[in-house]
Amino acid sequence: MAVLASHFQQLEKEKQDWGDAYRDHGLAFCWDDGRPIYPDTITEEFNKLVDLLELPKIRFHDIRHTYATISLRAGVHPKIVSSRLGHATVAFMLDTYSADIEDLDRDAAEAVIGLFLPPSQKGLV
Repeated sequence: MAVLASHFQQLEKEKQDWGDAYRDHGLAFCWDDGRPIYPDTITEEFNKLVDLLELPKIRFHDIRHTYATISLRAGVHPKIVSSRLGHATVAFMLDTYSADIEDLDRDAAEAVIGLFLPPSQKGLV
């Protein structure tokens, strides 16, 4: 939250610095004069960073897939993950990302079984 607050303060400063020349599109992330940053620009900058840091080549979109998969594995409610990814439906998100989580069925079964076991037997399943 602190980073975002600082970023929005910087945006306000840029608006003041540019004055009437600032093109306010209501964007949280834009060029310093308010113009939109186009997706290809972000992808190009991402690829430069990957090369500079000598990381394995991945697509920028792969970060999104990783976020979804890790969130689901961590037990974040699918509705929340779907909403953060901007999907229209939870079903689409689950169809797209839950196949990558092989132990999802087992974990679900163990969670339900755990509701019926006495505390001393939990963890033995």
